[in-house]
Amino acid sequence: KHRKEELIALADDMGIEISTNDKKIDICKKVKDSPDFEEEFVRGCLEEIVRQREELKAQAEAAELK
Repeated sequence: KHRKEELIALADDMGIEISTNDKKIDICKKVKDSPDFEEEFVRGCLEEIVRQREELKAQAEAAELK
């Protein structure tokens, strides 16, 4: 399971338009229905998005400890 923010970032990277009313399931469906959808590519993109988010979180926590 991924956070909505991660799915929004993925959709943005893929050039998929989403609305503020879209729920996680709606975003997932739009990604899967995209002509550019390739499961391994999407999985890799999501892993990178999660890695970047976790890295930013760790940097923010480290900055708070200084």
